Amino acid sequence: MFIYKKIKTLETILRSLYDLLGPNIYIHQPVTDETVEQHSAFLFEKLDLRHVGSINLDDFEKYCLRVCILELSINYLFYFLFLFRMKN
Repeated sequence: MFIYKKIKTLETILRSLYDLLGPNIYIHQPVTDETVEQHSAFLFEKLDLRHVGSINLDDFEKYCLRVCILELSINYLFYFLFLFRMKN
């Protein structure tokens, strides 16, 4: 029951974000209840780093930092691949 409430809270946040974005070509339209449930379950699983059924600020920060570092690494890789292609 506790995890269910946490996921429902995340669903409420995602619904609000989708409403704020409005019709958008980058979001599969229409956003259905099933879509929000799937997205929130996926996000909750990713954010719950300790696998305890709850997310705290520390978990959120660690996840965001890890994703930012991963994105930065991917960007560097693409940049170096681009430079390599330019040389050849």
